[in-house]
Amino acid sequence: MYTRNLRNGPTSSSSGFHRWAAPAGRSQPTHRFGQVNKIIPTVLTDTCTDSHRFCGATIITLYVGAAAEEFPVHLAHLAEKSAFFANVFRPGFREYEEKAVALPEDDVATVERYVQWIYSSQLISFSDVIADRYMEVAQLFVLADKTKTSELEKPLAEHVFIWSRSSSTLPDLRVVNYAFENLLDGHIFRRLLVHNYAWHWHSNFAHILDLVEEADSTFTAQLISKFRGRAEKHNLPSPFSLEPDKYWSKYQNKSVTKPSKTKNVENLMQKLKA
Repeated sequence: MYTRNLRNGPTSSSSGFHRWAAPAGRSQPTHRFGQVNKIIPTVLTDTCTDSHRFCGATIITLYVGAAAEEFPVHLAHLAEKSAFFANVFRPGFREYEEKAVALPEDDVATVERYVQWIYSSQLISFSDVIADRYMEVAQLFVLADKTKTSELEKPLAEHVFIWSRSSSTLPDLRVVNYAFENLLDGHIFRRLLVHNYAWHWHSNFAHILDLVEEADSTFTAQLISKFRGRAEKHNLPSPFSLEPDKYWSKYQNKSVTKPSKTKNVENLMQKLKA
């Protein structure tokens, strides 16, 4: 998990990211995109912005994962989308001098999807397996949050919303626990996970009873609160009856009221089951 102080941005000559020196003797990117011209378009100009003095042709390198796989990216594109990268590539920061940032705790495939989106504004290459797809999105949400790439969150949320509305397959608890550990209270993806479980309980009830003890305690409390609301208000409309834009407007980054502890969870579950 990344350090939380990254949320406030860099405050000194260090960005807060653990740095990784470029491995000696490595002259070409090692990820599956291969050469620079296969990952980034060549239509950028050398125009620099007044605020950051970023030249369009300036390329920086992201060193990703334990093996420090290289992702060359145009700095202008990163700075346009990510507040974090816009801040650290300024004079006085080590990243500015080295033209590099290390992301040792991030997944190579996740950064690959992130870079694809940076250039194309398209979310592609998700798994056909729904369980894997949810984890891929969770990792991308966390990377977007860490790099302050807020523009990416809405299209990601819309993807998850559509999957949740069209399928009763629940994200498994490794996704739930990962999201609740790495994203803040009120994050749209955390809400989507709670809503997904709460409104698909009828087809996955036995699984919920079996797995609830293994889930993050905050998720469990919020889920039980939603179950209680459904039990008390039998016609409570599903949040998935909304259109994606309406859901985003209603739930994005709003704090969650902490539910009171349920003293008798079993009785509540039996009431729901009936």
